Amino acid sequence: METTLIPKCDGGLRIVGDSMYPLLKSGDIVFYKQVHDIMHSIIWGEMYLISFYIDGDEYVSGKYLQKSDIPDHIVLVSYNEHHKPMEIHINRIRALAFIKASLRLNSLK
Repeated sequence: METTLIPKCDGGLRIVGDSMYPLLKSGDIVFYKQVHDIMHSIIWGEMYLISFYIDGDEYVSGKYLQKSDIPDHIVLVSYNEHHKPMEIHINRIRALAFIKASLRLNSLK
């Protein structure tokens, strides 16, 4: 059996929630690479972990990022059709990381 290596990553995080279901399920682990230059490093249409503030509350979510028609805004898009796209101002972003790989455990034993 051949082992596939995970690309160089900065860390991993367990997914909670269903916004990217069925692509990512609650309990899956995503491996990410931090993005340091948010304004110039986004690959539009790709999946990212994003930490952002709304009304004083912090959220961390896995989303596709799309360009917005509104200057200095981005659109956060879920894979799950039951979650509507969300538009946020770039200055609300606290941290951003490119999702490079995911792992699904089918058995915990």
